[in-house]
Parts: sequence; structure tokens; C-alpha cells
Amino acid sequence: KVTLDKYTIIEATGQKKVIYNWLQHFSLQSLQQEFEENGFEIDKVYGDVTGSDYDPDSDGFAIVASKK
Repeated sequence: KVTLDKYTIIEATGQKKVIYNWLQHFSLQSLQQEFEENGFEIDKVYGDVTGSDYDPDSDGFAIVASKK
């Protein structure tokens, strides 16, 4: 799944900037397949980057992976 966050910044001078942030979203299963197809293996799955326990019902997760 790919999403786009688009921001338009209009400065007081009238100058306009448009910022596009494209984000690709993975499930744990789709990310695991992506890693395996490219020679990596997932060593550990966490609930977030601070190392909390993984919750499959959560919106996010963090992984530790290594090259096979």
C-alpha cells in the first residue's frame, strides 16, 4: 500500500512550496517476503523502535534483520 502526504506551504512573500511525502506501508508478512526475496532474514520483531513487545493488532512495528 502506498500513500501520499502532500503539503503546500505559502509564505508571506507569496512564494509557494509543495512537498510530497510518498510512504510505502508493509504488513509484517509482506515485509518478511520482501526481505527474504532480497537475501535478508528477520531476526526479531518489536512493537516499536524502543523495543516494546510486538502486538499484531498495532499500527506499527520495528524489526531487526540481517543478511543471510
